[in-house]
Amino acid sequence: MLTKTCVIQNPAGLHARPATMFVQKATSFSCDVNLIKGTKKLTAKASWVL
Repeated sequence: MLTKTCVIQNPAGLHARPATMFVQKATSFSCDVNLIKGTKKLTAKASWVL
């Protein structure tokens, strides 16, 4: 399995507008896209993330 890790450098995290764009882009791929912070993990393709 191929894995790519990206780190968000902004201390405030991912704001609303960029997060929406991220989810829209993530849904265009057939692969799994997850967001992880510490021990918390969620899928970026879930509609409730918006």
